[in-house]
Amino acid sequence: MMCILDSERSEECIDFTMMCVFFFFFFLFLCLCTA
Repeated sequence: MMCILDSERSEECIDFTMMCVFFFFFFLFLCLCTA
């Protein structure tokens, strides 16, 4: 989470975090559907 403080790379970090969150929810959705 330290990369958020780095102004030059903050946008890249936000994109990466959003992708991680998206894949996490996608995985959770698949688990709930197959359960």
